[in-house]
Amino acid sequence: MTPKLRHEYLQYDRLVQHYVNSFGAENVLVLPQELLRSSPVYYFDKLSDFLDLDPLTNLASTEIHGSLSARGLYVGRILNHLFTPDPLSFGGNPWQRKVFDGILRRLDRLVPKALDFGAERNLKNYVNIRYQGAFAASNAKLAALTGLDLAELGYEL
Repeated sequence: MTPKLRHEYLQYDRLVQHYVNSFGAENVLVLPQELLRSSPVYYFDKLSDFLDLDPLTNLASTEIHGSLSARGLYVGRILNHLFTPDPLSFGGNPWQRKVFDGILRRLDRLVPKALDFGAERNLKNYVNIRYQGAFAASNAKLAALTGLDLAELGYEL
């Protein structure tokens, strides 16, 4: 089966340029996801200002369906072999996927962090080696398009 997510899909400069061409630069706002975690008030102030809305005054933070830990992702990769999606139907059986995700989230909470087996370090190393430089040109274009300091956020330019 062809991979469903190719790294070219993550070259956001192309998407942002398409939106700018389609709707005009004055109608496009790009905010990095990192700001949502590090400065949610600032993030929503920028969004409210762009939409010409009053700023949010009572901003509460609640995580819903947070990411799996690295060890959870590792277990998920193993379990994926048991729940292989049907290539003839997009995404496979939704009920089967829901059960799989529920089991995986419970396992992720139950497996002690001490049993990490270096999963997070190994995953970060793999990503760094696999995608070294792959997004630098796209990130540089995206920074120029948006005026965002992506280097400060840790993006390779």
